[in-house]
Amino acid sequence: MKIKMVDIARHLGISKATVSLAMNNKPGVNEDTKKKVLECYERLSRGLDPDTPDESVQPGSSEGKFSAGSSGQQPPEAAGHIKLLNLNYDKNFLQNPEMELHTGVFQTLDSECRKRGLTYSISYLEENSPHLEEIVQECNMAYVKGIIVFGVTMREKDLDILRSIDKPIVINDFQPKDGRYSSAVIDNRRAVEMAMAWLKKRGSKKIYLVSSDFEIYNFAARREAFLNVVATDPWFSPDSRIISLSGNASASRVSMLEWLENEELPEAFLFENYVVAIGAVFALREKGIISTHDLELIGLDEVPEYLLPGNKMAYVKMPHSSRMSMCFGILDEMGKYPGMRVSTLMLPELIDSGQG
Repeated sequence: MKIKMVDIARHLGISKATVSLAMNNKPGVNEDTKKKVLECYERLSRGLDPDTPDESVQPGSSEGKFSAGSSGQQPPEAAGHIKLLNLNYDKNFLQNPEMELHTGVFQTLDSECRKRGLTYSISYLEENSPHLEEIVQECNMAYVKGIIVFGVTMREKDLDILRSIDKPIVINDFQPKDGRYSSAVIDNRRAVEMAMAWLKKRGSKKIYLVSSDFEIYNFAARREAFLNVVATDPWFSPDSRIISLSGNASASRVSMLEWLENEELPEAFLFENYVVAIGAVFALREKGIISTHDLELIGLDEVPEYLLPGNKMAYVKMPHSSRMSMCFGILDEMGKYPGMRVSTLMLPELIDSGQG
């Protein structure tokens, strides 16, 4: 008997995306929900009714059936379920393994839910998604305590998607201009100012910000902050500017090699994110530039050691995991004070590698 994910989703009152994540052992679903998905699959495979309580489960046990179907029953986590919405428009960005910032974020999500006795599930939305209405209905179910929007690739117009959701909403990684929704974001302006102050202390005047062609909130905010510092601090050369590299680390390396063939070096490179840092540093190493030139390097976000072995570059550490914790704190406050709106800027930290 072939079991469809939609059958499991219908019985458990969750989305097909959540079932898929659980069945494939992917991050984004906590262990309790994963267990219920697998139990439901097993019972359906054996031809058993998943809505009939398993006699092997003792009354009052936390194990057993999770149902929020047409019977009107609420699941055991009726006291609280967190729905994570990923407005996933740029798959090239989100599915790029080099941009894997999610592991620590999901670990924090799982930890915060466990501390509060909550469960969670995740749904992915794309532009003009045929499942939009279904996912909105899931968000508005009685047992859902709040919504956390993972807004890394979000745009202002995407806020309209959230209008039909009547639960407390916190947006992680995107700050609406009109303050319509609560948000927790990195203080990108401060991050850039910290990096530029470090470069100024090192005596660098002509700075190039190395950016990527991903048009997302955080990167756009960093570019704006860079241009503002150059325009307002007379220390920095007016020749400081932004250069753009293409795609993932491999493509960025090629772009950087091409750029190096035709351009003069600045005194320092500030990398907008760690993907362009990886590609650019590999190119600089390939050309022998890092070892033979007095060139300062600093990145916005840490470069994982396994992606750039031997890297000693200074960087501004971004609070990705603590930002997720802040989202839960905001939801807690919104539960106490309905209608409350909170916008929080998470402060980064400068990590000086002591290079040179």
